[in-house]
Amino acid sequence: MSASLFTASFDQITATDIEEFLGFDPSEGIRLDYKEAEKNTDGPPSSMINTVVAFANTQGGLLIFGA
Repeated sequence: MSASLFTASFDQITATDIEEFLGFDPSEGIRLDYKEAEKNTDGPPSSMINTVVAFANTQGGLLIFGA
């Protein structure tokens, strides 16, 4: 992996970095959460919004939507 997903700036992370990270099958925790992508024309589901807010109010972390 050429960039650490937890420390690299967003513009440095490639699709390959994400695919390699997911290949390790990391477990969810306080800094990692997976959310299933849902098609919703009215905006993101409230569960995703709640997770983003929770991460913003704590240590931050890595959210992978649609994994």
